[in-house]
Amino acid sequence: MDGKNKVALKEIERLTAKADEVQENILKEILTQNSATEYLIKYMKGSKNMLEFKQSVPVITYKAIRPYIQRIANGEDSSLITSHPITEMIMSTGTSEGKPKLMPSVEEDLDRNMFFVSLITPILNQYVLGVDKGKRMYFFFVKKEISTPCGLPVRTAISRLLKSIHFKRGWDNVDDVGEEDDVPNDKLVDLVQVRLGCYYELVVATFAGLYRYRVNGVLQVIGFHNRAPQVRYICRRNVILSIDDDKTNEEDLQKSINVTKKLLEPCSALLVDYTSYADASTMPGHYVLYWEILFHGSLKVDDRLDNIAAIDDKVLQECCIAVEEELDYTYRICRTHNKSIRPLEIRVVEPGTFQELMDFFIDQGASINQHKTPRCIKSKGALKLLNSHMKASFFSPREPK
Repeated sequence: MDGKNKVALKEIERLTAKADEVQENILKEILTQNSATEYLIKYMKGSKNMLEFKQSVPVITYKAIRPYIQRIANGEDSSLITSHPITEMIMSTGTSEGKPKLMPSVEEDLDRNMFFVSLITPILNQYVLGVDKGKRMYFFFVKKEISTPCGLPVRTAISRLLKSIHFKRGWDNVDDVGEEDDVPNDKLVDLVQVRLGCYYELVVATFAGLYRYRVNGVLQVIGFHNRAPQVRYICRRNVILSIDDDKTNEEDLQKSINVTKKLLEPCSALLVDYTSYADASTMPGHYVLYWEILFHGSLKVDDRLDNIAAIDDKVLQECCIAVEEELDYTYRICRTHNKSIRPLEIRVVEPGTFQELMDFFIDQGASINQHKTPRCIKSKGALKLLNSHMKASFFSPREPK
């Protein structure tokens, strides 16, 4: 291991050993620099106290901060939310709302991001034997950037990197081988207070003007490295299916679908990807799941390509009821007692359908580098695409227990 890798790993050990202190110092610095912004004055009246920040500043979604971002995009001063000049707007993936969000970025953000990127390779070299011995080729798909009304560039994160001075400085090192609603503040916990095995939604504060901002990502704590938690990304939050009084978010849906894997395994079947839709076109409405299934193991090639012929109808019907029985009490009451929700439906689509779905969203403006399958579909065009590739449909054979 070379000297740079050793220095990077040593830095990881230093930071994770005092994760609480690092988090506290960063928040202190953010408040010191940005306490005079219009947004923070509204809640803290110029105070830089961390306890007051946690008690007074609400936990927000993009809807709350969007008016400030739009005002800056239209030409107002960055001091609405940050003491630093906002140099560009970064486009999000658009997964949760069907269209990209604009995230403010300041010049120093790129330095911080490059620092984290510099830690990735040493970790890979330590745990993946031989990964540093060969050559690598990276394919980066860069969207054409646009501008806000006041001239700020709007681009994806990868576009920012490739156009940055960091990339220009490092070019000689590239080998030619022929890249929901607000929640009560007292429900939040600091980084070092999370518990093993529990699920958490990420809430962040940034130098660029996002304060107690809900990222919408659900993480599971799977371990600890020194004092810092090790987490696994689970799903996005606040993507809701609802027909009546039921409210099913992506996390609940993901857990319910995980149960069906045991039903598919004996059939040599693999759930490749999925999404969902609350179909209210009939009375009562019902949940629809779109599944792409592939087969493996000892099946003939023709059967693997035909993702329906190789599986018994009863198996997919049992998958429907298995999902329903894992959903919450309110959903099950609506299904069984109130009769206000019809049986859940699984629509199996042709192999390659979710690749076409990705192409559809890219045509709508999403970035191929950032694309993630939306777990709840609201776009009429996307639904039309999915339904056009449906091969079979299955319903729950009985009411959930």
